[in-house]
Amino acid sequence: MLRKIDCNIWVAEQPLRFLGLDVGTRMTVISLKNDELAVISPIKIDHKIIEQFKEIGNVKHIIAPNLFHHLFLSDFKNIYPQAKGKHSAISSQLSAISNE
Repeated sequence: MLRKIDCNIWVAEQPLRFLGLDVGTRMTVISLKNDELAVISPIKIDHKIIEQFKEIGNVKHIIAPNLFHHLFLSDFKNIYPQAKGKHSAISSQLSAISNE
């Protein structure tokens, strides 16, 4: 569930287990001009988050800043195929890793 932390900025947190550790995960959403939303470090998306996005704007940018923040990137791209982002480099790196 998105929680507003400042003007045009929201966060959502979820539990996440990685290598046997509870590390948690957090997504940041920033509202830009023209009701565009930038999603940074996407988390597991659900209907509640999708509905909240509809209330605040349109997802136009999805940013996965590194290999540890890509886990739910494909889910977001499937739901928001029009969204732009710098995730192609990450996808290429993941493909290279999986082909080794």
